[in-house]
Amino acid sequence: MPENRSTESGASIDSSRLFIGSCVALIATSVAFATVGAIMLSLKREFVLTNEEVGWIGGAALWGFAVSQLLFAPFADTLGMRFLLRLSFVGHFLGVLTMIIAGGFWALFVGALVIAMANGLVEAACNPLVAVLYPDNKTVKLNQFHVWFPGGAVLGGLAAYGLDKGGVTSWEWQIGLVLIPTLIYGVLLLREPFPETEGVQAGVGMAEMFRAALATPFMWVMLI
Repeated sequence: MPENRSTESGASIDSSRLFIGSCVALIATSVAFATVGAIMLSLKREFVLTNEEVGWIGGAALWGFAVSQLLFAPFADTLGMRFLLRLSFVGHFLGVLTMIIAGGFWALFVGALVIAMANGLVEAACNPLVAVLYPDNKTVKLNQFHVWFPGGAVLGGLAAYGLDKGGVTSWEWQIGLVLIPTLIYGVLLLREPFPETEGVQAGVGMAEMFRAALATPFMWVMLI
């Protein structure tokens, strides 16, 4: 598979750049998961939160991820994968900044939810992107892509440890680590031409894909 291809409009697609950018976006996602979980005790102490409030903030960082994928993944064909990644970029920035300037529970909750939805947008965009970039090598490339979720957690943990050893112990700096991979994937991806999804290239609509999925007995077993 060649590393560079062209869209129908003639724009050159750099498969390697898009793949690397997708991996960095997944690192941002895993760093976000790790750091939001790690700062819960600090948030409880600083903002005098109840256990219930801490649970709502931590929960939003999880279920927001699933809700975002459920809402946006079906529209990757129509909205475009680059558009979803642009939304995730904005979400990572706004979510982190909202938490950093928060004055209480509600701002922390909203910030955690926005970060989680940005995480879901990364998954909703990058999975079909990797699949369409490497149609003859999907399994290998998707495995290589998903390696960076635990890899990002390790990198984020090491960075947080380095901050702590350097005397920087505030939770604001820890959550701010999310912005480093966010900036990198923004530079790599947001102005690049993207290919169309496999569904668009095959001329298969979203309704047809849903019908095919629901016609599979295994899907009904999973739903039940």
